Amino acid sequence: MGNSMSSDSNIIKQIYINIKKDLTIEVRRGYEYLSSLAFIIASSLVISHIITKFLRVELFIPSLWIIIVFLGIFTTYSSFVREVDKKTIYGVRLLPIPAPIIFLSKSLYTYILVFTQSIVYLGFQTLFTMSTLKLSMDIVYTLIIFSLNISIIASFTSALVMYSEGRSFLIPMLIFIFSLPIIPLAVAISDPEIPAGPFDLPLLAMETFTLFITFTILSEYLLET
Repeated sequence: MGNSMSSDSNIIKQIYINIKKDLTIEVRRGYEYLSSLAFIIASSLVISHIITKFLRVELFIPSLWIIIVFLGIFTTYSSFVREVDKKTIYGVRLLPIPAPIIFLSKSLYTYILVFTQSIVYLGFQTLFTMSTLKLSMDIVYTLIIFSLNISIIASFTSALVMYSEGRSFLIPMLIFIFSLPIIPLAVAISDPEIPAGPFDLPLLAMETFTLFITFTILSEYLLET
């Protein structure tokens, strides 16, 4: 039992070290984050213009889900793809933790980036539309789960295409395909004009959990071959 607790502690510590390392690199490569920030600001300006000109306030939250998908595409390049480009992927494989744990640490790192940038988008959107942001608990839960879902998809896609020469084409295509089943659910939960069912939010959580288990199993093959 003592050995099991020590092993769990080492795994958690290694996950923390991996996430901290990736975040440190992200800060040092500030131009990548600035590119995402520029995209967020530009998107906020365009969508806020549509909202204010056509009085389509109901687009405020649904637009967030599409933005998160694009953020997932951007962060894909800073996960396993970056490890391959920097020739550090072999060092990652030699870490004293199983491949699924490596995938988990990359997914959590991606989640931190996607979630924080989605909050920034909401801030700019509120500023540009000069409206009061009202988030129900269902929308907050949807934001948390949807961001996690896209982060898992982005990390798996990064592992899937990290050696591919055509990844610039494959990454956006795969992420859109993988995220297609959950976008209607998120829109239904957040759009008051669409009648949302009582099981939409649990279904979103269940799909995210299933996706995580499936991609974690597959990631072991991708990272060990």
